[in-house]
Amino acid sequence: MVDGMAMNAMVGLVFSTKSGTLDLTECFAEVLSRVREAANRDTKSQEAILVGQIISMNAVYTDLAIIARQNLSNLAVFERLMRLAFKAQSNCRATGEALGALQNPPSVFARQANFANGPQQINNGVPAPALPARAGDQEIERNKLLETPSQRMDPGAVSAAVSGDSNLAPGCPWEHSTGAGMGHAGTSSTAATPRAA
Repeated sequence: MVDGMAMNAMVGLVFSTKSGTLDLTECFAEVLSRVREAANRDTKSQEAILVGQIISMNAVYTDLAIIARQNLSNLAVFERLMRLAFKAQSNCRATGEALGALQNPPSVFARQANFANGPQQINNGVPAPALPARAGDQEIERNKLLETPSQRMDPGAVSAAVSGDSNLAPGCPWEHSTGAGMGHAGTSSTAATPRAA
């Protein structure tokens, strides 16, 4: 663990040359202090860093967007600068989301897992509707369509059989077998009506 912190302190030292002369021992002590804060769940320094990064990324976005506007006559440069500006804007948004998640961690809801050693069954969730204990307890309802058991539905008047139209396609009573009618690409959209015999 100390090796990783020392390496991070060294990287911070190398990339912080604009801040003036820094000492590796001081950088390591600061990294160690921040690690201890994080281990104790003190996130104030992390929140401060994220807020600073949000402000920095917003400044980068604004600067790139202004420079892009000045280069509107050269579309290749304009497009490249706007892409970089939008990447900075996206990083600003992502940093804001990370800050929000750090300040308000998401809640985790875990369902209970029940493991039974035998024929035991445990159902988590909505209970099933209660069923009668025995089949004999249920009352069977009669079909209300028929008033008496001997009454049958009236199929209507008996009619003579009609011969089929040989021009109709099987299964499609509105289309002729020639392909005219609905459902065929590139043909008429009007449906042919079947002829009565």
